[in-house]
Amino acid sequence: MNNKVLLLVLVALLAVYGVYELASGNESRTFDPEITKFEKDAVTELRFRSKSDSLGPFALKKEGERWTVSRGDRSLPASNDAVAEVLNNLLALRAAYIAAKSSDKWPEYELTEEQATSVQAFAGGKKVADVRIGKFSANPQTQQLKFFVRTGEGDNVYAVEGMAGILLNKSFDDFRDKTALDFDLHNVDELIYGGESQYTVSKTANGWKLDGTEDLDSTRVQNFLMNLHRMSGDEFADDFESKASQLSPFRTLTIRGAGLPEDIVVKCWQDTTREKPFVIQTSQFPESYFASDTLRLYKRIFKPVSEW
Repeated sequence: MNNKVLLLVLVALLAVYGVYELASGNESRTFDPEITKFEKDAVTELRFRSKSDSLGPFALKKEGERWTVSRGDRSLPASNDAVAEVLNNLLALRAAYIAAKSSDKWPEYELTEEQATSVQAFAGGKKVADVRIGKFSANPQTQQLKFFVRTGEGDNVYAVEGMAGILLNKSFDDFRDKTALDFDLHNVDELIYGGESQYTVSKTANGWKLDGTEDLDSTRVQNFLMNLHRMSGDEFADDFESKASQLSPFRTLTIRGAGLPEDIVVKCWQDTTREKPFVIQTSQFPESYFASDTLRLYKRIFKPVSEW
């Protein structure tokens, strides 16, 4: 009798184990590590609510081949490269494992709506990706970065390894086009510097001249133009926009050439109360004001001819 009981117990335990293994096997077979799936080229809009931007949600929209970034009634040109990076990182999200299966765990992983960075992608009005990016952690032994993600559907929390989470946690300014100058250097005939230091560098039949008389090394002029013709700023100075019309520029540069659509005018203001005392704006990108110290953007544009 005892042997029969033991046999029945053993059979029951084996049955329970079999059911458990079957359930586990089904779960592992149905677990899809791909958190997002969409056609990158079909995306026409991105919506962000980022932990790195305290000023609120913003959106990016594709208009033709270009993107714009907007918040409220403000809309500005966006960097196509920055948008492409976001789309690539969204598609790169791969779950290493499921960290939790209940929404009760969201606060622990910083994945509530108030805690998380939210990224949504749309293709022609249809939502194709919806993720929340939460807590980050690093393994000091392997130096492997890990972060936690959930989607807009379901309660699961996924652990993802790598840098994609950091690269998706962007602010409004991170998407703005930071281009300050972009022109064909071969179309330039004259550089006219005004303000505190005034001089002209012009192309003549006999080469480049300073103020029409002093010969300049053509190779040095070309090297300078190579650095000048495609230039980006580092830091926006949006707060200066309201002051610009009330102040005279400290220095100016007019880039002129028969092959250019129109003169390009660069204005530089000096404000010693700022941490970076120079603010630069160009007629090519008039909505962008860039802060600069004595190096970087300011130095590259207003470098003395003797240093070319």
